[in-house]
Amino acid sequence: MTTWHVLLKVAGEQQRNGVRWVFALALGLRQGEALGLKWEDVDLTTSMIRIRRGRLRPKYVHGCEGESCGRIKAG
Repeated sequence: MTTWHVLLKVAGEQQRNGVRWVFALALGLRQGEALGLKWEDVDLTTSMIRIRRGRLRPKYVHGCEGESCGRIKAG
């Protein structure tokens, strides 16, 4: 079994969201592109997908109300 097959097997069976990772790895999608897919982007008749959007990581917001507490990093 090649390294590629082992990687897909581990990703698909043992990892949380494994199917998404296998799909992204097999098609060469970036994480944001895979997360941005919707069913309307998939055409099973023609076996094509369209990458129309990507999901960006939301900007960090600390959550302190009013005055700043002095923290500038997440955690």
